[in-house]
Amino acid sequence: FTAVPVSVLQRNFPYMKAAGGSFFDNVESAEGLPFGTPDELVTTRIAAEEFTEAKMAAMRAHRSQIGERSVFFSLPEELAAGSWGVEYLTLVRGQLGERAEDGFESDLFT
Repeated sequence: FTAVPVSVLQRNFPYMKAAGGSFFDNVESAEGLPFGTPDELVTTRIAAEEFTEAKMAAMRAHRSQIGERSVFFSLPEELAAGSWGVEYLTLVRGQLGERAEDGFESDLFT
């Protein structure tokens, strides 16, 4: 399943809170958000920074689901590639492939 590690959300939390309006009124950290996956459950990290621009364009094309002023578009450019250019997943069934030095599986087809 797709996942967003709580630590990644926490890294970006100040920007999301500043852009998120009333959604973040009673939330003081990423752990208080109704989404996010505990880091220990995230098994796979796929680097895809070269696709960040295309991903953001696709997200902007679906305005009925994600508004132009959404928190998703609030990150400074230097954080966007590291956040939106990485796909995280949690293994639900099967076996993990080879893990990289950072402890994550990095290739879904090994």
